[in-house]
Amino acid sequence: MTAMAPAPPADVGPLGMNTKARADELRRIPLAEIHESPLNPRKHFDPRALEELKDSLLAAGQLTPITVRPRHGGGYELAAGHRRYRAAKLAIEKHSSGARFRGLDQLLAVIRELDEPAFIEVLNVENLQRDDLHPLEEAEGFKTLMERARYDIKKIAARIGKSERYVYDSFTLLKLTPEAKKLFLAGKFERGHAIELARLSPEWQKRALDPEGATDYGARAGLWQPEHAKSDPNVPELELADDAAVKPVTVRELKGWVNEHVRATPEGVDPMLFPASVEALQEARQHKLKVIEITYEHQVPVDARDPKAPRIYGAQAWRSATRGVVSPGYDGKDGKSCEHAVLGVIVIGPGRGEAFHVCIAKEKCKVHWADWQEARAKGSTTSTGGTAKQERDTYAQGQERWRREEAERDAKRKRWEKAQPAILTAVAEKLKAAPAGPTSKLADAVLDACIQYGEPNTTVPRGRTAEDFLRHTAFQLYVEDVRGLGFHRHDQGLKNVKGLGIDAAKIVDQVSPKDKPAKAASAKATKSATKAKKGKKR
Repeated sequence: MTAMAPAPPADVGPLGMNTKARADELRRIPLAEIHESPLNPRKHFDPRALEELKDSLLAAGQLTPITVRPRHGGGYELAAGHRRYRAAKLAIEKHSSGARFRGLDQLLAVIRELDEPAFIEVLNVENLQRDDLHPLEEAEGFKTLMERARYDIKKIAARIGKSERYVYDSFTLLKLTPEAKKLFLAGKFERGHAIELARLSPEWQKRALDPEGATDYGARAGLWQPEHAKSDPNVPELELADDAAVKPVTVRELKGWVNEHVRATPEGVDPMLFPASVEALQEARQHKLKVIEITYEHQVPVDARDPKAPRIYGAQAWRSATRGVVSPGYDGKDGKSCEHAVLGVIVIGPGRGEAFHVCIAKEKCKVHWADWQEARAKGSTTSTGGTAKQERDTYAQGQERWRREEAERDAKRKRWEKAQPAILTAVAEKLKAAPAGPTSKLADAVLDACIQYGEPNTTVPRGRTAEDFLRHTAFQLYVEDVRGLGFHRHDQGLKNVKGLGIDAAKIVDQVSPKDKPAKAASAKATKSATKAKKGKKR
C-alpha cells in the first residue's frame, strides 16, 4: 500500500473516531489522533534506524499498515507500528512538503476492537519478534504478557519462537540493579554477562561491577579486566574513570569468578540450571532429610566464610554416597549408598549449585570411612581419642596460620595497588625519553612480551624500520596461535589466523589428510580367515 491510498471516509469524527467502526477496519488516520501506548516494552529507539526508516517512507511512502485500537479518551492507541509512527513524525518535522506529498501526515491503520489481554498480546508479540529490541525491554515485555495477558513461560516461548530457557533467562534480567541496567543499556557488556550478574544478590552485583580490582598488572575482578589484557576482541571496552580503563571479561571467565567467590545457598539454587538439584532438595524437605553445604575445595575461600551461616564441609569432611559421583581427593572412588547419607549442596567452587547425597559420619560409617577409622585406631594412644583431638588441634592451627598469611598477602596487595599510579607515572616519564627504535631495549621488551617461550621466529625478519618491527612482533603472536592449534587456545588461535584470510583447517587437510578407514580391508581379511578355518575343520 503506497502513499496514493484513499483519503479518510466522510464519517470520520473530529478525533478520528468512527461510530460505525468495525473490527479490522482499514482506514487512514491523522498523526495527531494516534497515541503511543505506555505499555509498549520498547523504550529506546535507535536514532540512526529511525532516520533510515524516515528516508524509506519519504522515498516509497507507507507500505505496511499500523495496528491501533479506539482510545477511551479519543483517538487511537498504537498496538503495532511505533517505529513507523515515529519515523512519519520525523519526516513531517524535517521534510514537511515531501512528507505530505507521500501522505505521511496520515497513516494507513488497521483498527481493531481489542480488549486489554488481546491488546497486550499484539503490542508485545509484535515487538518481541524484532531483533533490535534490547534484552531488558524484551524482559519487560515478557513480564507484561505474564501479568496482563496471563501467559506462562511455555506459552511465551512458543508464541515468539524462542526456547523456554531463553525466556526464563530474560526474566532473570529484571533482577539487575539500577547501576547494572544502566551499563547494560549503554552496551558496556553483553546479554550473557547480564544474566550471570542478575543471578547474584544486589551486594554481589555491586562488587562484580566495581573496577577497582581490575589492576594494571593484569588481574581481573568480577566483570572487568584491564583494557590491555587479552580477551574476546568482539567485546567493547569501557572507561569507568580516567585512571581505570577496563573492559569485560568473557562470560565464561565471569562464571568462573562467580563460582570461586560467591557463596550459593540451597534455597537459591536455580531450577532452570539445576532441575535435578531442586528436585532433590524438595524430596529432602519432604522426608525431613538433613541438608548440608559442601565444596570440593580443601580450604573454604575467604569470600565464602560467614560465622552466621551454616558450616561448609570441605573436601576432607565428606565422601560421595551417590553412584556416578566420585568423592573428592586422590582416590576418586565412585559413590556408594549408606544409611548415614545426607543431601549435600555445593555452594562454592567447581560444581556450584549441584546437589547429591554424601556421607559425613566419620565415626559411624564403615562404608565410606573405614580407612579413616582404621588410621585413627592405629594412631590412638588412649581410649579417649587423644589422636583425634590432636588432628582437630592441628587443623585449627593450620586454619589460623592460613588466615594470618592470607591477611598478610591481602595487605601487601593493597599496598602495591595503592602505589601503582605512582609507579606508572615514573615508568611513563622514563619512556618519554627512552630510545624507541626497532633495535632498542624498549623494542626488546615488547618482543619478549609477544613470545611465551623460546627464541623469536625470524621467518619475518625484524628489519630496521618501525613497520618491519611491527610485522616481526605480530608474527610472533601468530606463531603462538598456530602452536596452540589442536591443543590449548585452539578456538582463539583459529579465529586469529582466520582474521588474516587463512583457512587453517583446509591447510591441515592438504598437508596432513586423514587416514582412510580400514574397515573394508579388515572385514575382508576376517571373512577369508573364517573360510579357511571352516575348510580345515572339514
